[in-house]
Amino acid sequence: CATYMPEQSFDFRGQRWFDETLAQGQFFVGQPHMGPILGRPVIGAAVPVRDAAGEIVGVVGASIDLLQW
Repeated sequence: CATYMPEQSFDFRGQRWFDETLAQGQFFVGQPHMGPILGRPVIGAAVPVRDAAGEIVGVVGASIDLLQW
């Protein structure tokens, strides 16, 4: 397991795992793709974050580096 903190921030809107999580409102695992940060093959997974009223206020996601497996 590793953590990479890029020097610049990224806008993940347009990434399928992010958009589908918002659209479906539930846990989502995407298809393999080239990650935008490291340029390596990854699978994105994400879950929506909800407030007390149940409204989606964010997304928590992670990329699984396929070259590590």
